[in-house]
Amino acid sequence: DEEGLIHGDDVIKALRRDTALVSIMLANNESGAVCEDMANGRIARECRTRGILCHTDAAQAVGKIPPPRDMDFCTIVGHKFGAPKGIGALYIRPGIDTTNLALLYGGGQEGGRRGGTENVPYIVALGQAAANVTKSTTIEQHAEHLSTLRDRLLANLLNHLTAQGHSPDVIRVNGPKDPIKRLPNTLNVSFFNIKSADILADIGNLVAISAGSACHAGVVSTSSVLQAMKVPLEYIQGTLRISVGVQTTISEVDEAARIIAQKVHELLLQVKE
Repeated sequence: DEEGLIHGDDVIKALRRDTALVSIMLANNESGAVCEDMANGRIARECRTRGILCHTDAAQAVGKIPPPRDMDFCTIVGHKFGAPKGIGALYIRPGIDTTNLALLYGGGQEGGRRGGTENVPYIVALGQAAANVTKSTTIEQHAEHLSTLRDRLLANLLNHLTAQGHSPDVIRVNGPKDPIKRLPNTLNVSFFNIKSADILADIGNLVAISAGSACHAGVVSTSSVLQAMKVPLEYIQGTLRISVGVQTTISEVDEAARIIAQKVHELLLQVKE
């Protein structure tokens, strides 16, 4: 919908007799919107009653919200929660026959599902990182810390721009209006009538942010996610995706907001000329 949310009722209505697999992101990588009915297992349980397999991509969500329930398959990637880049995992619910579902055929490693010598150091790192972030108390602490930083960043951006004489309408937050329905670390904002590439041109070496989804970095295209959310074109072209981490500090958030707001201010003045 216009907040980037996927609703269980819509998914269930779309199921057909020939549906074999449902795959939905647990949390969107651009807006941070969390699919509540994937998180609580409702969609997975409904799929199971119909003999349909259910998979969720939890790459963005591990360590930030509780693990999803009742999934048949769940994928994660290590670099999102403290392990090295280049390692991931696929959870398969016990009892599911994956004999003919090999990703790579070869030496029969990983139960015949992925041939090739295992990267033991990275596997160990993934396991330790997962253990570090998936304790319930750790998730709660991280979520509180991250959401505080995210909200502070947004407030500072708005305060800087309004202090320079701009209307609050020059900035638009994309995603669920209820912060609880959004990942605690993700902020997707659009600036009116300017281009994100112009924002990043001068400050890209000062702050680590991206134009929309990081997966689209370097590619000039309009985000299909924001289009589906019906974000107006004059805002879409000026979209930034900003993420904070567990090790991000308040001073870093404040400095990032100042740098971004100053560049946006300069571009807005150019538009008015």
